[in-house]
Amino acid sequence: MRRVGSLVERLKKGEEVANRHDNPYVREAVGFEGILFTPDEVMPKFPNLFEQNGRPLVIEVGSYLGKNLIEIAKEVPEANVLGLEITYKRAVKCARKITANSLGNARISICDARALLPEIPDESLDGVCVFFPDPWPKARHEKNRLARKEFFEILEKKLKPSGFVWFKTDHQPYFEYAVAAARGWNVSERNIQPKILSKSSYTTVFEQMFLSRNEPVYRVVFTRP
Repeated sequence: MRRVGSLVERLKKGEEVANRHDNPYVREAVGFEGILFTPDEVMPKFPNLFEQNGRPLVIEVGSYLGKNLIEIAKEVPEANVLGLEITYKRAVKCARKITANSLGNARISICDARALLPEIPDESLDGVCVFFPDPWPKARHEKNRLARKEFFEILEKKLKPSGFVWFKTDHQPYFEYAVAAARGWNVSERNIQPKILSKSSYTTVFEQMFLSRNEPVYRVVFTRP
């Protein structure tokens, strides 16, 4: 599990970072006050991170460059959406788009979702989107997969009673692995979308690429048992 966000925290305190860690995205991240949060910043304020709090809250794990984060925030203005991203470059690019679109219902956190999600208060989330996570296809790397039994056990506590996990992947073994890991959860038909996110298919960059090649994409919505 990676500890990320500490470089931004150090810069905000006026400390310097080693040359090997210095990059423009780390320094730019400091400027997105109230838009981009480190793990130490997000939890004391959670869920009051948005211009209007108390709305349904959806988390996107792995927001990449922010395409779906922005689309959800625009098309579902009655909900708040928090993206979780593990790299500074991607988190900053998400923050740029949130700022450019003046979205008060979208925020991004530079963090490892596996570390942050257990800290979130119970029954505080309406949904979690996990789109095309690294499949870690080799058996010896399977332990690194996000959609493990432990992941669903955590989310069973963090989601509201009607809460959902929307999972997409191009990797059939990982799809089957996730379905097995979520044993006991309610499983939708594969192409059903969560009601709150029914206004668009929210096709990711990777999904567009796979579909353009006529490669299969596996989709499922799990709802809390």
